Amino acid sequence: MSINFATSARGYVNIKLVSEERTLHSVELFGDKLDKTVPFVDGDIAALSGKPVTMEITMRDAELFSFQFE
Repeated sequence: MSINFATSARGYVNIKLVSEERTLHSVELFGDKLDKTVPFVDGDIAALSGKPVTMEITMRDAELFSFQFE
């Protein structure tokens, strides 16, 4: 998963992917990136491939322009 986002110096973006079997949490992301690969601390995002997933995004003083699953 990659995202295009921007935060202030105090801002952040956190992403959580929730499926029936597991939940993955991203590291706290900050800065201004066009194509940032999102690292998840709880495992590999490939384990969720082909399954229904809910994405929860938490942001503080940030803008999220786009996301892409590869």
